[in-house]
Amino acid sequence: MMYLYVLGSGSSYNPVGRETTMLAVAVGDDVSLVDCGGNALAAFIRMGGDPAQVVRLFLTHNHPDHVVGFPLLIQQLWLAGRRTPLPVYAPSETVATARRLMDTFDTSGWEGLFAIEWHTIPLEPWTPVCASSAVRVLAAPAEHSRPTVALRFESAHGVLVYSSDTAPSPHIVELARGADLLVHEATGPYEGHSTVKDAAIVARDAGVPRVVLVHLPYDEEEAARLAAEAEAQIGVHIVPASDAMRYGL
Repeated sequence: MMYLYVLGSGSSYNPVGRETTMLAVAVGDDVSLVDCGGNALAAFIRMGGDPAQVVRLFLTHNHPDHVVGFPLLIQQLWLAGRRTPLPVYAPSETVATARRLMDTFDTSGWEGLFAIEWHTIPLEPWTPVCASSAVRVLAAPAEHSRPTVALRFESAHGVLVYSSDTAPSPHIVELARGADLLVHEATGPYEGHSTVKDAAIVARDAGVPRVVLVHLPYDEEEAARLAAEAEAQIGVHIVPASDAMRYGL
């Protein structure tokens, strides 16, 4: 199966206690981490994940709540015994920031530290990003205040699309076309972001039957209320994410 691990479900400022939005997409032993604004690896391990299964990392854009935990993730993977290179995929601006974050620290004493393989994701619709025997990943530009990519994960078990931070975008509608699950942000009516209803409309227009909401500033009761209202109006199944939720395709 393909599994979505919600390592964190919150927006950048989250007084209701959610971690910043971080995901893992697992197809068998092939695990992709998506963003690391907090302690992504610890969250994955707490959900039963194995650090040895992490194959690659995606950083969707250059905001602290999506990238600031990058040096910690590298250190923890090294301490967990990783010695094989880690491919990291991100827009060019985000690659530059992640590299500067690593350069802040003296890693000369990290004996056997693995190499980081940097890959820039162009901001173009339907961009092929990478592929393995388990999963194929494509990207499209989102509509946010910094260059941002949405991601499409295709496997024999299903297709999952993650919007990242974005206003409603026709590029994401097209990227999600025919997918089984849309993971869409629902921060609220702010520039560069989407409401719960916006996320539901994107799913409806793309023909996706199920939506998982992330980047939520709401507590679980308010998120459930907004999801129920949008589901009744738009007609797609909506699940507000919570931290440590696992969702199977």
